[in-house]
Amino acid sequence: MEKNWHIFSDFDGTIAMNDVGAQLFINYGDQEKCRTAVDDWMVGSISSCEMYRRECATAAVTTEQLIELAHQQKIDPYFLEFYQLCSRKKYDTTILSDGFEIYIHYILEKYNISNLEVRANDIRFLNGTQITPVFPYNEHSCGRCANCKGYHIRQFRKKHPQTQVILIGDGFSDRCGAEEADIVFAKDDLLQYCQNQNLTYTSFENFADVIESCKKLRILD
Repeated sequence: MEKNWHIFSDFDGTIAMNDVGAQLFINYGDQEKCRTAVDDWMVGSISSCEMYRRECATAAVTTEQLIELAHQQKIDPYFLEFYQLCSRKKYDTTILSDGFEIYIHYILEKYNISNLEVRANDIRFLNGTQITPVFPYNEHSCGRCANCKGYHIRQFRKKHPQTQVILIGDGFSDRCGAEEADIVFAKDDLLQYCQNQNLTYTSFENFADVIESCKKLRILD
């Protein structure tokens, strides 16, 4: 019997070519304070919730500027092909991001992608330029992640125990998800984490590599 698969993919640095969340604070935040917040998160001294609170507190950005930033972004040139191949096989794809849903939707809209489920943090505008982070999944947090990808995969497995899970990611926020998935495609910081933790993974540079590997594994035709 042919296996069914569900795809969970990171967004920033994976589907999107750039880390859009980082670019938001580079453009509109205090770079020194934001860099310190990121460094503190990466060494584990604060959670990503605290990192985002500190970064948002330094930012001054309008809705129009955020939309413009999103529309400047490019996605991996092979992602649409991968997504279409998965759709033909009736494999659903979910974006799991520890970034912000608002810019993810603007970027997907630019590429006319309207039916992808997105589970992410978000941003609320307090006035014309002030923003604050919103964490809809924080009650399920592992303590490191504002939006724990491991939690989402575990919840999915409870509802769909016969479906196999693929995780595609590149960063620190993908660590919990990598520990739960059946197949992990990893690059950059996630690849290093998988190596350090002896987790099985397949390295990739772009979605062309993911397509090729999935065809070899007979997941995709």
